[in-house]
Amino acid sequence: MTSRRSALATMLCLPVLCLGAPLAADGAKRVFAPGGYALGGVDPVGYFVDGRARMGSEKWKLHWAGALWLFADAASMGTFESNPRRFAPRYGGHCAYAMAHGDVRPVDPAAWAIRDGHLYLTRTPETLAMWQRDPDRYMAMADAVWSRMWR
Repeated sequence: MTSRRSALATMLCLPVLCLGAPLAADGAKRVFAPGGYALGGVDPVGYFVDGRARMGSEKWKLHWAGALWLFADAASMGTFESNPRRFAPRYGGHCAYAMAHGDVRPVDPAAWAIRDGHLYLTRTPETLAMWQRDPDRYMAMADAVWSRMWR
């Protein structure tokens, strides 16, 4: 049973792996930063602390991973700064469902999920619903694309 799952996962990921290298070459940005701010200025810690997206402020900002991140307050900024990889969204904040299909798409900050301690964003609430039907499969596919994009 496990070998059948592994074979299926491999077959599903192979086409995606082949697409990964050209995506980075086409100028995909590592961190989704519309308007110059990571996540369009949404505080990533808010998803974990408040269970919702909340806008950050110019008053609390820092540079990390080549992008400017805004935070709702000093505590949130300090929390992020102490462990940014824990709070930054997977795939640079690009749509997790699109990434699984070898594509880079912007996100809706209101279309999100936390799974296994990681933040995943998607393009629309409908896309999030599709992603949530089989998140383990989509995460494996997106992980393969993402790792190939940024070698």
